[in-house]
Amino acid sequence: MSDPALSQRERARTHWHPIAQACRSAVAELAVAPGSADAPPLRIFDVSREPDQAGLTGVAGLTSAGISTRAVVALSREEPATQAYARAEALGLTSVTFADLDLDDVERVEAQLLGGPVQLLLALHACDTASDDALATAITRGVPAIVCAPCCHEELAEQLEHATRPPNASLVRCGVLRRRYASALTDALRLDLLEACGYEVGTISWPTQPHMPAQLIVHARRRDTGPVNTDAWALDKVGVTCDRLGVRPGLLAALVGFSAGAGTR
Repeated sequence: MSDPALSQRERARTHWHPIAQACRSAVAELAVAPGSADAPPLRIFDVSREPDQAGLTGVAGLTSAGISTRAVVALSREEPATQAYARAEALGLTSVTFADLDLDDVERVEAQLLGGPVQLLLALHACDTASDDALATAITRGVPAIVCAPCCHEELAEQLEHATRPPNASLVRCGVLRRRYASALTDALRLDLLEACGYEVGTISWPTQPHMPAQLIVHARRRDTGPVNTDAWALDKVGVTCDRLGVRPGLLAALVGFSAGAGTR
């Protein structure tokens, strides 16, 4: 008779393989020694708040690669803690803490639960500007690795709907085309902004539902290991692109605002 826990573990790892792949790509250059008994655990904060706890499979993918991890996961409002811990146990994870947290709790998470700065931030199925909030927090805090799976792109679709002279009028002439164009443009500008702030970026296709377009997973790795230096950011170039396209992403505005008052963190 097959072990139900083992079967669940294998099904999850197969279905959520792209998340594990993205996590491994994001942390590939971090100073973590896979398989080393004395390697400090990789500090992970998952702010996804997903009832399926998809981020756990990313953590499991890292542990299966020999990387020691310590994860703090924002508990979904739809899933009790006991069920969340059972899901983690089924994936073979023991160093996971579930708590009623959100992105604003990052400093408390680092000080009280992780014992140091976040090294990998996970934000899966982060709807609309929630993805931008997660990316802005990670970038401005200098988080070394980011994995984000954006969804429900509405911000730029609304801006394009009310644009008086959109540069690509044919792409925004009807709601369906406008939303498709805005979705692609939103993620493309997110990649540009990550690169402008010193991250190497990549993407992975994530087929989440049959007969539905695959979702995009963005993974990013910070090039510099020192303090955040906004003088080295190249936001102006992205700003020029946005002006030409007739949009103003909230992520750009947040980073410009931070840069104006930060210098070096």
